[in-house]
Amino acid sequence: MHVWLVTVGEPLPIDGGNDRLHRTGLLAEELVQSGHRVTWWTSTFDHVRKSHRYSRDHRIVIGDGFELVLLHSLIGYRKNVSVARIINHYVMGRKFLKQAPLEPDPDLVLSSFPTIELSAFAVAYGKAKGIPVIVDVRDLWPDIIVDSFPTVVKPLVNIVLLPYFRMTDKLFRRVTAIVGVSDKYLDFGLSYAKRKRGTNDAVFPLGYRSTTINDETRLRVADNLLKEMGVDARKLICWFIGHFGKTYDLSTVIEVARRMDDSETDRIQFVFSGTGERYSEWRRNAEGLTNTVFTGWIDAIQIAQMMRVSSIGLMAYAKHAPQGLPNKLFEYLSAGLPVVSSLQGETKDFLSQYDCGVSYQAGDPSSLYDNLSSVCNNDSLRKRMGLNGKRVFSEFFSADILYPKFVTYLQYMRNHKKEF
Repeated sequence: MHVWLVTVGEPLPIDGGNDRLHRTGLLAEELVQSGHRVTWWTSTFDHVRKSHRYSRDHRIVIGDGFELVLLHSLIGYRKNVSVARIINHYVMGRKFLKQAPLEPDPDLVLSSFPTIELSAFAVAYGKAKGIPVIVDVRDLWPDIIVDSFPTVVKPLVNIVLLPYFRMTDKLFRRVTAIVGVSDKYLDFGLSYAKRKRGTNDAVFPLGYRSTTINDETRLRVADNLLKEMGVDARKLICWFIGHFGKTYDLSTVIEVARRMDDSETDRIQFVFSGTGERYSEWRRNAEGLTNTVFTGWIDAIQIAQMMRVSSIGLMAYAKHAPQGLPNKLFEYLSAGLPVVSSLQGETKDFLSQYDCGVSYQAGDPSSLYDNLSSVCNNDSLRKRMGLNGKRVFSEFFSADILYPKFVTYLQYMRNHKKEF
C-alpha cells in the first residue's frame, strides 16, 4: 500500500542520519521494510534548530519506496508558542491543500496532530477522495496554547483562537479513526469528536529505538568532548535531555542542585543537555554552581555516551504540563536509568506500577530534593528501578515491538476502508 505521512516538527532522515528519528521516522522505516510505499509530507523548517533546511519546496527520494515532500514557508519562528509559528503552520496547510490533489492518490493518510491546519486539510482531502484518514494525536492543541497564557488574558486568547477550536472540532468529527500516544491523548481527540472510543481507534505509545553503539573509538571521542564540557563520569550524574521550553521546569532542579552544591558536590552532578528559548535564563540561574553542567545540543554519539555514564534520568516538567507518556520516559528506560519525574497522571502511575522511578511535585524543590535524595542515596534501589525499567521497555515500548504493530493496524484500516 501507499501511505502518506503528514508530520512537521520531527527530525528527518536527512538531518544527520537515522539515530534520532522519532515516531513518524520510525514508522516510515517500518512501513518501507514491510514492503509499503511512503510519502512523508513535512516542512523545510527544522523545528529543533529553528532554521530552514531549504529556501523553496523540495522533494527528496530517501530510498526505494520512500520520498520526502518538503513544503516551504518564508516565515520561520524562534519560539514554539508564537504568532510566527501559527503563520508558518497556516502556510504549510495551504500548500498541502494545493499540492495534494496533483499527486497520485495514496491508499491511506496518517496525519500527526498538531498541526491543526495540516490535519484539517488532510481529513478534507481524504473525504473528497474516499481515502481513509487517521489522525495521530501527539499534542493537545489548541488547548495548551491557551494554557500557556496568564489566567487574566485566557478569555481573550480563547476568542482569538476560536477558528482553531472550530477547525479542531470539525476535523475530529470527520476523521476515519483516531490514534493517540496515550489514553489521555486519544480521549482528547474523542472529546472533540463527541463520541466514545470505537473499535478502529487505538493507542500506540511513542516508543523509542534503543540504539546500541559499539564503536568504542567514537564513544571515546564523545566522552572526551563531554569531559571538556565538564561532565564527570566518576560522579553520580542526574541527567536531563530535552527542549528548554515552556512546558519544562529546570528552575526547580537548579534550586535542588544549589542545596546539594556544598554537601554533595564531590558525589552528585547535574547535567542538562539541549537548547531552547529558556536556555539562557536557566543558565543564569545556575551561575556559581560547581555541580551543574550545561552541554547544549549534543549529537547521537554523545547521547549514547551520556546514557552510559548517567545514573538517573530527570523528567523536569512545569506544573500543568500536558505530556502523558512522553518519548523522554522511554529514552531513559531504554538505557536502564531510574526516572525522577514531575509529571502526574499517566507517567506517575506508570513509574509506580513498574517500579522504575519516583515522582515529585512540579515546582516544589523540597519534594524534588526528598525524592531525588532517596534514589541517589540507595544503590540497590537505583539498580532495581533501572533493571525494571529496561525490562518493561524491552517487552512493551521498544520501537522494534511497537511499530510492526502500528503497520499491522494501518494495513487493517486500508483493507477495511469500505466498512468505514
